[in-house]
Amino acid sequence: HKDFIPYDHDIDIAVLGSYEDVLRSLSITWRKVNYNETFLITRQGSYCINDHGPRLNCQGVPVRYQLDPCAFCTPFGRLISSYFTFLDIFVVHARATVDLINASNTGVGLLDESVDMDSNKAFSYPLDYVFPLSTCIYMGLSLPCPRKPDLILSYFYGKDYLKPSKLCSQRFGVWYNT
Repeated sequence: HKDFIPYDHDIDIAVLGSYEDVLRSLSITWRKVNYNETFLITRQGSYCINDHGPRLNCQGVPVRYQLDPCAFCTPFGRLISSYFTFLDIFVVHARATVDLINASNTGVGLLDESVDMDSNKAFSYPLDYVFPLSTCIYMGLSLPCPRKPDLILSYFYGKDYLKPSKLCSQRFGVWYNT
């Protein structure tokens, strides 16, 4: 909080698809989770388009809903350090891109599998939005970041990505649209 997106509770990172096997090899087996240690789990099987697709919870039991931090459907992997503290890992693939309006305008972009399937929107952005990496301060740490993070965040979340879509009325205990 008070970093890129103040109301976002987790961190999302993207890794190139060529590292999928490396991440899977670092993943723990599904078991009863011990939150005293940080652990990595990766999605079982392919990405599930429907958010009610089958997945395993932290005890290794098949479920169809997000009942705990292990029962995710969308990211490729998740590094979990506590029940509410985790880092989501998404996979991106370098792909040739063609402008639909001007077919002679081509390039190479990074394509995110999950966003494309969810919204039927091509979530691909030019390589120069990401590389060469820049350095930014995140959670008080100096870390490598995309070269143009604001362009990526506004493409993914919209131009008002810093403004939450809902707020909670503390007086009435209900959520309302902003």
